[in-house]
Amino acid sequence: MSETASITENSTAAESEFTSKNEKLLKALIEKKKEKLKKKTLFQNADEKAVDSIVQKTFESVIGTTQYSPLKTSDWMSKMIQKISKALTKGDETRKLLIHCTICSRTDELSICSANMCSWDTSKDVAVYSEWTSKTVFGAVQVFFITHRYSK
Repeated sequence: MSETASITENSTAAESEFTSKNEKLLKALIEKKKEKLKKKTLFQNADEKAVDSIVQKTFESVIGTTQYSPLKTSDWMSKMIQKISKALTKGDETRKLLIHCTICSRTDELSICSANMCSWDTSKDVAVYSEWTSKTVFGAVQVFFITHRYSK
């Protein structure tokens, strides 16, 4: 009977030690994951602010206080996309870039519908949405940064 009790005690001690090691490993993994998510969030927020700033400045330089004209929207959108693309690819950006721009007249009954769908790796890819308004113009830009296999 004492041999059985001794084996049971040893088994319980081994289980306790094993559980303790697993708990420590699990806590370390959780902390590592939290740090990784924290860094990712900081990067994405900085990215969003920088992109939003570029979009706002581009709207100001391309449209500014000009009155809405359906004849000008095509030219405005071309300039918007070219300037935003140029500003975003200046740096060491290796991700693919998709820019969607919408410009419409701003009235009391503004109605607009715009949609995009992308499928990507949420741990590496980013989507940013920015709006701009003047007295007569409403504009919206969506920028998608998509990582490809040759990205850094």
